[in-house]
Amino acid sequence: MEALAKAGKPGGSPSPVGVGAAPKPLAQDPDLARLETDLAEWLGARVTIDYGGDGRGRLIVEFADLEILEGVLERIGYRSWLTGVN
Repeated sequence: MEALAKAGKPGGSPSPVGVGAAPKPLAQDPDLARLETDLAEWLGARVTIDYGGDGRGRLIVEFADLEILEGVLERIGYRSWLTGVN
């Protein structure tokens, strides 16, 4: 009971839910999930959008090898780092 009361007070630490319990992830915005899927299909690589409520975020494009990276770069119109040509 003390742990529950302390968790509700400002500055109090929340009591653990269980041994090794991880925080529940927030539900992803359906528009961002759809955008991730669309970009992944277009780029041919896994895409993750990590967006915070402050308007900042990260776009993560994963690739398994340089050939896949080259394909991603071609799709976004950037070829110079592998070919030396703009």
